[in-house]
Amino acid sequence: MGCGSSIPRMPPMCEDEREVDQFFNIEIKTLVTSKNLIREGKLLLRGMTGIETVGDILMLILQQDSTAPSPDQMKLNYNHKGKVYDLTHDVRRSLKSCGINNNVVLQCEFLSAKQARRSNQSGIPIHSTPPTKPFSLTIESLTGNKVLLDNVTGQETIIDIQRRYEEKTSVPAWNVDLSFEDCSLTSEYWRSLLSFGLIKDTTLIMSLAFEDH
Repeated sequence: MGCGSSIPRMPPMCEDEREVDQFFNIEIKTLVTSKNLIREGKLLLRGMTGIETVGDILMLILQQDSTAPSPDQMKLNYNHKGKVYDLTHDVRRSLKSCGINNNVVLQCEFLSAKQARRSNQSGIPIHSTPPTKPFSLTIESLTGNKVLLDNVTGQETIIDIQRRYEEKTSVPAWNVDLSFEDCSLTSEYWRSLLSFGLIKDTTLIMSLAFEDH
């Protein structure tokens, strides 16, 4: 498999875009450390195809492990050709582009709140007042194109909305950057609309976020 030269903190970009011959599994070994405790866990993600992004994997961990913190408190380590990389430095990268296309073991370290990557947080506080009825979101691009998403409940996460936008436009979800009142929502893609206080008809601004190779 032809890979490019090494880049800081992430595995080399693999240019082989052939279809994976069969589904594969990812074993996640979780590690929680504190002053007086080291706790290890394990979960298995089945049926991977290689097109899943690092962000997709973090969301699966969040869904399947009740002890998992938010993704900004996860460090996903991948041993590639004897060198360990933290895949969370670019959640948009696909597994295939990281050279992951068969059964593999990844270590996910759960970090403390103090260790969390918070440099790009939205700054929008957590809200909890639910909407009284379903509402609509208008996604407007920087060029003025608008896409309407209806029957929104407020329970959807930001990445859920990015995926709905992808279904309507074919723009890859993880390349969609959503913002509201000049605050980036995508930096906290695991948070619900409700938690951002988005509980009525609202317009979000969409720009494209490209991978930094």
